[in-house]
Amino acid sequence: MAKTPNSGFVSYLGSYGLGSNLQYDEHVAKTAQQFGIEAFEFALPQQQEYRAAIKRAIDQRQSCLILLSGRAGDGKTHFLRTLFTDPEYLGGTREEWNRSPNCFEFTKQGTGGPITFTLVKDFTSNDSDAEQKKLRATIEAIFSQNQNPQPDAPCRIVIIAGNNGKILERFQSFYGDQREVNIFIHALERYMLEHDRSKIDELPGVQCHDMSACLGKDEIETIYHRVLDDNRWDQCAQCPYHALCPIVRNRQVLQEPLVLTRLLQIHELLVDNGLHFTMRNVLLLIVNALFGRTNDDKYLNCNVVMRNFKSLNKQIEAVAPVSSEATEEERATYQFEVDRLVMATPLGSKPFDNLLGLNLKAATTKRGRKKSEEPQSFLSDDTMPIFHELGTLNLGAFSTKLIDEFLVLGANTDVFSAEIASYHARLARLHDHYDLFGSLQRCYRSVQSKDLDEDGGSSTEYAQMAELLMSLRRLLFFVLPDAQSDAIFQASASSNSGKPFFAPFLLTAYPFALDYLKLKHDALKIKQSYWREGQGLNLRSTNSFDLARQLMVGLNRAFTNLMITSGAAEEVYITTNNKIDPMALSVIYDRSRYHVPVDYQGNARDNALRFELLGEDRLTLVFNTPMLEGNDQSKLPAKQCYLELNPKLFEYLMALAVGTSGLSFSQENTNDLAAFKASIDATIAAQISFTYQHIFPEPSFDVLFNNIQICQLNEAGGLD
Repeated sequence: MAKTPNSGFVSYLGSYGLGSNLQYDEHVAKTAQQFGIEAFEFALPQQQEYRAAIKRAIDQRQSCLILLSGRAGDGKTHFLRTLFTDPEYLGGTREEWNRSPNCFEFTKQGTGGPITFTLVKDFTSNDSDAEQKKLRATIEAIFSQNQNPQPDAPCRIVIIAGNNGKILERFQSFYGDQREVNIFIHALERYMLEHDRSKIDELPGVQCHDMSACLGKDEIETIYHRVLDDNRWDQCAQCPYHALCPIVRNRQVLQEPLVLTRLLQIHELLVDNGLHFTMRNVLLLIVNALFGRTNDDKYLNCNVVMRNFKSLNKQIEAVAPVSSEATEEERATYQFEVDRLVMATPLGSKPFDNLLGLNLKAATTKRGRKKSEEPQSFLSDDTMPIFHELGTLNLGAFSTKLIDEFLVLGANTDVFSAEIASYHARLARLHDHYDLFGSLQRCYRSVQSKDLDEDGGSSTEYAQMAELLMSLRRLLFFVLPDAQSDAIFQASASSNSGKPFFAPFLLTAYPFALDYLKLKHDALKIKQSYWREGQGLNLRSTNSFDLARQLMVGLNRAFTNLMITSGAAEEVYITTNNKIDPMALSVIYDRSRYHVPVDYQGNARDNALRFELLGEDRLTLVFNTPMLEGNDQSKLPAKQCYLELNPKLFEYLMALAVGTSGLSFSQENTNDLAAFKASIDATIAAQISFTYQHIFPEPSFDVLFNNIQICQLNEAGGLD
């Protein structure tokens, strides 16, 4: 039996991680072939629809241009390779694919005759002038053939995989003023720039398949389980290092259901903030969580585990062994000591830090220090965005006084109750396989034993404590369900506020994240049941109605720069700031028109603010005005104003509503809100102007003056 019987599978998985590049799929495929491993294939439902459309073109012998568009890492080249090697499609072999250049042509005998295929693996590559000229001529022939069908015309199918921008750029440069191609160019521009595929779908002989649209929550969950639950992991049980292997330990931790729940919550928040997840960076996250190392920029693998445990065996054997009759506490003590030894070696690995890419940053910094120069990131341009966006959560950088007291002093019965101390021990025993609690206690005792005025190593130890606390907060975020801990800590003497001890997103920069998800998912349920296009959402019957009202309080405070309380949830005040003196009071020109009611039931179509879902799932505030007709047959078109409630903006408004952030919390958010308020102000002003010019006479100056409202808070917290 080999000492590491699963080294091939582990090494193959590692190829999904660092070192990825634009030939990522080919790199992974070759690694699988090298180790005799069957590579993962993920059948995404949307891609199955794409395959069916391509199959129809082949079966019907329809000359066709097929574009596989998307961003780097969406799996365009991988998808094209699966078509090429599938006998039901193109029928090639893996060897033929590997030998073929970036742009190549071949003929396949179909049921109704021969079909000439031209495949472009990556449109970003610089092919020769001759190849580009031939490709242009083939595409022109396809367009011409579809505009002037001829029964005996040869069948040509071109399939191109490329990034959105490069596809658009290359086609714009390929063709000048050729009319038949320009129709396609204009349709392609609308598709690429405006996400409007209506025109391109009308063109005969053109298919455009967006690979970016294939990866959602369900697909990520499928990938996560496929990688972590694969039966090839079973071979690890035969390894002599299985019981103490950090890779095995990390996998077991990541298989906890709550870990995936938290990851999917993070995914939804980041996607709603504009991040694009790809197959490549999802696999990178999982692999980095499994194999990332605390003190090195190279991944764990079977050889690393075997080599380090050989030198560690004597130290582990020196730890007092436990018998089969040992108590649970004795077993925990033994495990803590072994974990401490492992974490002090190159086997040290913290999966939740790894999941956020923190191991890579730490390793880069250490490597930079070794070279006495500024640390240089070794991550590729493709992997950086995902870890950068995860970093915006600042997971572990935030906390509460009670949580940190529990982490540091939870085992001390002089500070906490026996029940709390017991829970602290249970949490450490079940979830801390990384000696975090033990290291924190040792560091805390060391700091306590020193004179605070000493200039010894206390500053270093304080930094170590801060790092350990942040890692433990991340541990809590992924393993601790709030419902379970609330029942224990609600009555704690340390928590007099009545608030729960633990809410996971209190440990992030998005403490209102779960409120955002709750409101959004309530809106999705309404849409799936009885909602109709163009209709507002009836939130009064949902559990998130109070959240919607709180959000309106925050919106009013943002619009007025005043801490309004009374009536702030029922209507929104469209104020005009003093342009000469920004510090002066704001005013409302017309009480009846610039007090915009909030419609929580979705009934009012016009001149009210309501919640809608735009697109598939974009929670949005909408204000619209009706079309007006004047006495002289003139018309003022209806207009809609939109404000998308992404997680960043939701967080800002909710923080304003509870008074936990300043008015300059985020320049990006304040700019969006100012633009929204200005658009509402402009539509109302246009309505008033049109009404006075074409329907009713303009009122007197006294009437206009008396309708002006100066924005000042009264004793009740409302506007005077």
